[in-house]
Amino acid sequence: MEKIVSIIIPVYNKAAYLSTCIESIQALTLDHSTIEAIFVDDGSTDESLSILHTAAKTMDFIRIIELPENTGSPAQPRNVGIEEATGTYITFLDADDRLDSVGFPQLVAQAATNDADIAFGQTIKHTDTSIQKVGRFASFTTANQLVPYEIDKVFRAVGPPGKILKRSVLIEHNIRFSPMKFGEDKLFFFEAISKCQTASMNPAAVYHVNRFAMNDSLVGQTSIFEKTTFNLQVLEKTLELDIPTVAKTHALSRLIEMDFLSRLFNNKRFLEHPQQQTFFDLFREMIAVFERHNADPADFIFDDIFQKQYALLQQEDYDSFVAFITLLVQKHKARRYVSENRLYYRMPKSLHHLGPVLEPFFATYAGTRLVDNVFYEVVHVLKDETTTITSALLIAPNDEATETDVPFRVKGTELFIPTEALERHSHPFQL
Repeated sequence: MEKIVSIIIPVYNKAAYLSTCIESIQALTLDHSTIEAIFVDDGSTDESLSILHTAAKTMDFIRIIELPENTGSPAQPRNVGIEEATGTYITFLDADDRLDSVGFPQLVAQAATNDADIAFGQTIKHTDTSIQKVGRFASFTTANQLVPYEIDKVFRAVGPPGKILKRSVLIEHNIRFSPMKFGEDKLFFFEAISKCQTASMNPAAVYHVNRFAMNDSLVGQTSIFEKTTFNLQVLEKTLELDIPTVAKTHALSRLIEMDFLSRLFNNKRFLEHPQQQTFFDLFREMIAVFERHNADPADFIFDDIFQKQYALLQQEDYDSFVAFITLLVQKHKARRYVSENRLYYRMPKSLHHLGPVLEPFFATYAGTRLVDNVFYEVVHVLKDETTTITSALLIAPNDEATETDVPFRVKGTELFIPTEALERHSHPFQL
């Protein structure tokens, strides 16, 4: 029978997690004759191969490919999987992660029914202390016939989890993973998403990421300086990509705002690091890459806070920059004030020249109120007039995957939720 989806799993010394990974594929509510799981072993020295061969004896959807020696990253194993795959669609699964038995088949069926080039589902990250959703913006509703690279912030989450795409797109455009220790996912999906013409999305959980402390990943072993050096390579190659202008704009915006501003600077690691100048030097290298391509980084920075950070870095006003980052890292502890129903950071005098810094959306609990003999829990919302509230969710603390819609209405700057709707839920929750 024709394969609808090929699941490509690079394997390197993941014996501790492989059984769970395999069981998740076995549990998929799909006809197993329509799927193939291609495990590409990258020179494992533990019991990984033995586990795979044992499983393959009873699960005929498993294919095993053994590479002659370790290649150093998942890139080449994934490329081998792409070449060997026979499914209409391809998805990538890490050997220490698992697929959702119900959500993943739903996404496959939705993509096939709508002949989507790519489909986005929800990824759930599991840590020792929490369960979190990853990349909400790419899977917040059920929708089809979308232009993938026009989805807002779609390039903010460009790792393999939670995505399926047509193999024919990869073959036609010769899209493969670059042999890099870090950042190969970004470059691959920048191009792949940009070459896809249609997309589907679904809010159902399709992929579960293992980020428990005992799982030592390659990403976790890579320092911020190494990551940034690889990101410079990704930036260079992204500037050279032949993709639609809107796609390149979004991709470059992601690299600057997320990788070269937020992740590089907006954290205690930078503030406490004894070699802050190294961070600044790497940022100057980023600017030099743009200059070699006759491009201006400022054209791809759209968030007001990032624009302010960039201006300070451009002026090499590092004292003000550090003071500004200190303010941002404080988050809810920072001094703020309300003006015309908007929340602003209260800036120290040394940063007044930056102008006001706005918190885009902020909500505070305003207590219980009796309206027309009905009790409501009231939330005061600070936002601009163009932002629309479309749903209110109860979310279990430390478990974003457990959520429930509740009825609500908005009047002016306040959101009203019937108290009775909340009292039906006995477990703790947050709004």
